[in-house]
Amino acid sequence: MKHAANLLFCFAVALFLTGCGKDTLDLQKETTIESPQDYGIGNFTVVRFEPNARKVRIVWRAYNAFHGNAFHVPWEEVEASSDLEKYIVTDKTTGNDALQVNGKLYKFNGSKDCVLVKFGEGVSIVPGIPYEDAKRIGKDF
Repeated sequence: MKHAANLLFCFAVALFLTGCGKDTLDLQKETTIESPQDYGIGNFTVVRFEPNARKVRIVWRAYNAFHGNAFHVPWEEVEASSDLEKYIVTDKTTGNDALQVNGKLYKFNGSKDCVLVKFGEGVSIVPGIPYEDAKRIGKDF
């Protein structure tokens, strides 16, 4: 009985340590855009960035994409910035049909709508393109 308890304790410690570490940055890409671009995020949603006559730097990061597990679920973050504005879009804790932009949660129908980040005007939900047609990290970007 004592051996079984020790074995159970070791299993619990191993499970705890597996779930404790940090998320792993598996992929990072960056570019500059000057025209509207649609990006498909890992939770099957689309974000459209409209520079609105600005140069916008895009930094796209994918976490746990190659090294994820049940404790470290894959998620993505897209940082879009100009000289005057910065937006961080993520699906880290949102689930499907939602994205977080600068900490605010936006829920929408991901099969027909997208999050629009229009520089100089802000964030809104608009009709979008299918996820399959958007640029995706590791595929097109």
